[in-house]
Amino acid sequence: MRRHSFHFGLFLAGVLAVGFAAAPKTPGPPPLSPRFKQVRERIDALFADRSTPPPNPTLLDNPFRPPGAIPAEPEPTPENPAEPAPAAPVSSDLETLQQAVATLRVTGTFNVGGEVHLVINARPYKAGDVLQVSLPRGTVYLRVREIAPNLVTLTLNEAEMTLKY
Repeated sequence: MRRHSFHFGLFLAGVLAVGFAAAPKTPGPPPLSPRFKQVRERIDALFADRSTPPPNPTLLDNPFRPPGAIPAEPEPTPENPAEPAPAAPVSSDLETLQQAVATLRVTGTFNVGGEVHLVINARPYKAGDVLQVSLPRGTVYLRVREIAPNLVTLTLNEAEMTLKY
């Protein structure tokens, strides 16, 4: 009895070894149908730009930039090969005032004792007050020179700007 089980085990091991050796290799995925290939090509054609987005437009191509916001760079010449641009020049008071005014939010006016107050960035100001504005290059202090109906005049040193609200 022991002998038969040994032979049977040996026979079973041989059959399994031959079966695994002769088993066909699993092929890759089946070939795609023509319709599926057509759909895949159409998807690739439509979404190719999403995989490789176009380069960002330059600042000079932006139609919404104000004139003079970006200084023109000199053309490289043989005498003046493309030199690195110098550090940004110190802007004038008017440019700084324009940048500061762009950050302000005027929300209303009110009268206290016959004097008109203007609410700018959620704080009340009257004529003669100084308001503090934070810009990327530092803090700027603007003076409220005059408040008129729907107008406020702000100054920075000698630069002056009237803002409608």
